[in-house]
Amino acid sequence: MLPGPTLDNNIWGWPNSGLSITALQDVYLTSFVYQNQGVADTVYLEDSSLNVIGSYAYAGGDPSHLINVSWHMQPGQTYHLLSIGSNNGRLTDYSAYPTGNAEIQVNGVWGFSNLYTDWWFNFNDITTSGNPVPLPGAVWLLGSGLLGLGTWRRFRKG
Repeated sequence: MLPGPTLDNNIWGWPNSGLSITALQDVYLTSFVYQNQGVADTVYLEDSSLNVIGSYAYAGGDPSHLINVSWHMQPGQTYHLLSIGSNNGRLTDYSAYPTGNAEIQVNGVWGFSNLYTDWWFNFNDITTSGNPVPLPGAVWLLGSGLLGLGTWRRFRKG
C-alpha cells in the first residue's frame, strides 16, 4: 500500500484530476481512499490512450471514502486515477516524485492533460495486488488430473 501524504487543502477548478501511476508489474488496483469535499462525483482509471479501465460513482457525504475496485494494470503502462468534479478534491504540496513500491510508481499529479510534480491530489492509501502466476507444480498437478480424467473417460466408453 502507498499511503500518500495527508491532503489538507481543497481543490478548486481542476476537473478530471488525480494521480499519474505507472504499473511496474502485472497488478490490480484493489482499493484507494478518495479524499474529497464530500460532494457526489465519479472516480475512474484511464490508460495513457484515454481508454477508461473502470469507474466508480461516488454518492457523496464521506470526505475520506474507501473505494474497493478490481482494475487491471499492465506492466510498463501509465494510468491516470482521476475524479471528474472540478471543486471536490483535496490536495497538498508534494515534491518527492516518483514514489512507489515494487508494483506501482506514482509519477505526479495528472490534470489539464499534463503531469505536475508540485502537488498530490485526491487519493491516498493506494493498494494493489499482484496477478498471481501459477506455480510449476500446480500446473503439473492440474495437467495430470485432466490427462487422468481424459484417459478414464476413454477406457470407460470402450
